[in-house]
Amino acid sequence: MFIAINFNEDVTDDLARLQAELRDCGAEGNFTRPENLHLTLAFID
Repeated sequence: MFIAINFNEDVTDDLARLQAELRDCGAEGNFTRPENLHLTLAFID
């Protein structure tokens, strides 16, 4: 489990655009779907 902050739609849209730019530049990796974007604050054991 973890404690996280969910982003509002404007921030999520901006982050999704940045991910698309990174992919277009050739960055490789696992990109998170926009609906799963969040800021993890702490993990709980």
